[in-house]
Amino acid sequence: MKHLSIESYLWTFLLVTAITIIGHFLTPFFDLINIPLLYLLPVLTSAIRWGKGPSFFASILGVLAFDYYFVPPALGFIPSNPRDFFILAIFFLVAVVVGTKTTQLRKETEHLRALASRLQSIREEERTKVAREIHDQLGQTLTGLKMGVSLLLRRMPNIQEALANDLRVMERDVDDTIQLVRKIATELRPGILDDLGLVAAIEWQVEDFKNRTGIESELSSTLEDSDLNQELATALFRILQETLTNIIRHAQATRATITVKMDDDFIVMTVKDNGKGIFERKIHDPGSLGLLGIRERALIFGGEAHISGRRGKGTEVVVKIPFKKADVANA
Repeated sequence: MKHLSIESYLWTFLLVTAITIIGHFLTPFFDLINIPLLYLLPVLTSAIRWGKGPSFFASILGVLAFDYYFVPPALGFIPSNPRDFFILAIFFLVAVVVGTKTTQLRKETEHLRALASRLQSIREEERTKVAREIHDQLGQTLTGLKMGVSLLLRRMPNIQEALANDLRVMERDVDDTIQLVRKIATELRPGILDDLGLVAAIEWQVEDFKNRTGIESELSSTLEDSDLNQELATALFRILQETLTNIIRHAQATRATITVKMDDDFIVMTVKDNGKGIFERKIHDPGSLGLLGIRERALIFGGEAHISGRRGKGTEVVVKIPFKKADVANA
């Protein structure tokens, strides 16, 4: 943490230095009053990236650099001159207010993402609970009903043909209902994700996607998920589900390629199709809730999602998330 703090202050210093150099080049084209606006950039950047301390540091450096290099006489900061202190005070006040508000906004954003993460966890817990109850309770009841109907048919060889046909129809209906229950339970929470892990769940999902849609699908995975954090595994699986759903609904594709691999300390998942390609405006459309969900799931774990498309050449979704090991308590 200490190393990170020193590094953030160093980057802040370099940002202010860069603004000073740029300001000298722009001085012939800018009014003097516009130069301080440039120094608000390192204040904002430091507040967003590293927090209040580096932002405060950027404010001080910005004030001193502006007064020292740009306020006539150049290189003439005079402590006894009230004008210099007035300039310092006004700009410093503006910079501190901007930095403080930006830091607060950053913290509020982090809190919202933490809340979103918690809501996602609660949602997955509820889905898991409901899926198990459907599979165990309702599934067992239907299985018992089917066995009862089959036993009744075997024990009554002389049963009237009309009644026998009715029982056979009931048996088929029970079979269909059992399959529907399994499908609903799997969609809520695939048991394979909890029992066998992310890699097996991805393999199952891609195979199911291929069988349901007829879209030729190729999976390449070098991921070892024995130590993978369960919440991260769930997030990656849901991102894959959402991406494949978008391919079904919008892409008009005939082929999809999915790759999952480790890249340094990051898990990188890429899904690419050969469909019509997503439009740029759709990528950033606030109404594209599926794409927004993909980004938010990645951001919650400190990752990022890049979505790009070329007309007639398909769409590519690249998700890069830092690897997180499972907690010892959950292992």
